[in-house]
Amino acid sequence: MRLLPNLVAAAGVITLPLSDRSAEHLVAALLTQDAAERLEQFREALEHDAPFALWAVCRAAQAGCAEIRTAGDLAAWLSDQAVTQLCRPADEDVVSISAGEVEKWADLAAFSLAVAKLSARIAEAVRLDQQRARFLGLLHAARQWGGPSQPQWASFLPSWLVDELAAMGASQVQRPSSAADCVALAIEIVNHWPAVSGRTLDVDPQDFLAQRSEASQTWLQSLPKADLLRPLIDKLARMESLERQFQKMLETEKLESLKELAYGAGHEINNPLANISARAQTLLEEERDPERRRKLSAINTQAFRAHEMIADMMLFARPPLPKRDELDLAPLVSELFAELAATAAEQQTQLVWTAPAKPVIAWADKTQIAVAVRALCVNALEALVTGGRVEVALSTIASSCHAPAGSCPSRQTVQITVSDNGPGISSEVRRHIFDPFYSGREAGRGLGFGLSKCWRIVTLHGGLIDVDSAPGEGARFTITLPADNNR
Repeated sequence: MRLLPNLVAAAGVITLPLSDRSAEHLVAALLTQDAAERLEQFREALEHDAPFALWAVCRAAQAGCAEIRTAGDLAAWLSDQAVTQLCRPADEDVVSISAGEVEKWADLAAFSLAVAKLSARIAEAVRLDQQRARFLGLLHAARQWGGPSQPQWASFLPSWLVDELAAMGASQVQRPSSAADCVALAIEIVNHWPAVSGRTLDVDPQDFLAQRSEASQTWLQSLPKADLLRPLIDKLARMESLERQFQKMLETEKLESLKELAYGAGHEINNPLANISARAQTLLEEERDPERRRKLSAINTQAFRAHEMIADMMLFARPPLPKRDELDLAPLVSELFAELAATAAEQQTQLVWTAPAKPVIAWADKTQIAVAVRALCVNALEALVTGGRVEVALSTIASSCHAPAGSCPSRQTVQITVSDNGPGISSEVRRHIFDPFYSGREAGRGLGFGLSKCWRIVTLHGGLIDVDSAPGEGARFTITLPADNNR
């Protein structure tokens, strides 16, 4: 048996166990290069290990993914977050567990698995979602893990699970109409087995009891490969840390090089451009031939275009520091949509924006954030070319904090999501999408500074920008910003 990293909340700290069998699944998941196999290993651990499933649900909720309600979705989240979530902080105390506590956990784990399996069988009989009932059955004993000495679970559990547990406690139905009803009935049957006949569910009582005993023994097994989990997690965490440091150093060096290029180009190229533009304007004043006027006008326009590119490059290389204050994002998005309405109408693209019920407040520079969000919207419109849909959504996210109780500052963040149903973005383009000078579009349509400026502004605010896309499936850009000045 292993111990998972502590769950930490304002109410205190909770420690949950992990079976060696589940630890082996995690080792296999972290070592494989096959995404499908990795997902299956995480799912296998989650579906047969109640405390691990409960721990993952709580961790996901603390990370802002409170609506994850199935083992499949939780496995997908863990597939991306496993190293970060499973890495135990160096200063975390590892508690000592008595043999009696281990046996108690094994019995509770086996009981939870029995309820989960029976809940799925009941759901199948009444034609309800079996996977949902099984997962809820696995989590039904959430408040029993840790015992009476542990802090209240309410501050650890996502609200949906609190509601489901309440529904189980109130359920008295004989004919289930929900997953919670299936679990409540399964608990009643398991608690009174074998006095309650299993014939209606086609289950042999003796076989059922044998399976429960086997599950308890399996949970207590000591497996050699499970010893690899902790050093593997530590090594992978160090590798991720080194990769982040390398990427940060690389970005710093790229920006330094760009600064030199920008200011060199600014001094050496802007003067000739200004001269070209001034001469073209002077000749335009005296020229009466329409064709020559057209050519001179083109020279002047292109000179200004080159000047704007250099200005963008200089702004990216050395942008002004943001002047941050409390910023309500809803009016900003409304103003931006009004500005882009004519362009969208011209290309017959639908702009979708529903103002949130409550203000979404960011700690940000209004002018700079407007530039960043506008760049994402313009990028979406250009990707669509004609028709399609561009949607903006705002939300407030409560970020996780693993500091000791009372020492964690407010760490709410806000998210601005800009999505479209266009052609999507290939993996090759995604690698460079925020790089200056790179454009995923055809040659002649800009140096790709729009998204670069967006990335620069967001990082200056201490935020993050992420893109989720695949060819043919549209694109979704998400900006995450601090909601206050504590970050």
